[in-house]
Amino acid sequence: MDLNSGVAGFSQKDYQLKRHAHFPIEVAFSLSGQLTIATNTHRYANIQSAIINSNVPHTFSCLNSECQLYFINPVSYAGKNILKSYLSHNEDILIDPVEIEPFKENYILASENQHPALNDMDSRVQLILDWIKANYATDRINIARLAEVVFLSESRLSHLFKKEVGTSINQYILWKKIEMAIKHALEGSSLTRCAYSSGFADSSHFIKTFQKMFGIYPSFATKK
Repeated sequence: MDLNSGVAGFSQKDYQLKRHAHFPIEVAFSLSGQLTIATNTHRYANIQSAIINSNVPHTFSCLNSECQLYFINPVSYAGKNILKSYLSHNEDILIDPVEIEPFKENYILASENQHPALNDMDSRVQLILDWIKANYATDRINIARLAEVVFLSESRLSHLFKKEVGTSINQYILWKKIEMAIKHALEGSSLTRCAYSSGFADSSHFIKTFQKMFGIYPSFATKK
């Protein structure tokens, strides 16, 4: 798991997730057995891999199987390249698009020494991303404050951010808090300390937010 490059990954055996949606792109591989994924419009059974686009509601099952999951920030180096290579037409999901070893080599390992975002992003949005990264856990972080940082109106900034990043500012801030809480957990912090240090009201708030976004309890994703 390399959160510094915008990639979080973990493996899990024999589990099932209710409908959920999250900002990161999800790439899933079956390590043994098969996967079943359902979106609002289709159900895909007996598959080996899938790429699920950002903010697509879906269920997930790897019962009697083992899977490897990667969650990838769409504005990271890996995320931008996955969007360009596989989701250029804003597809909700691609089934069996790639095998795990070529994917790891071309997107996960290749992203480790790259800047979190590519150079084609609007400089004002990049400034906002950097500002959120530095201030995600403070009460000062809101659309009004961010609009002051880049000298734009709140409505103009909201529109520009959604166009460039693919999600709202508030959802991105929430993802950054989740991402940092996972990082602290991997470093050995308790869920309570992770929650407070990442800007959540308490551990219950963090757990509920994580479960809503990923469909699982945080401990699944914070195992070393």
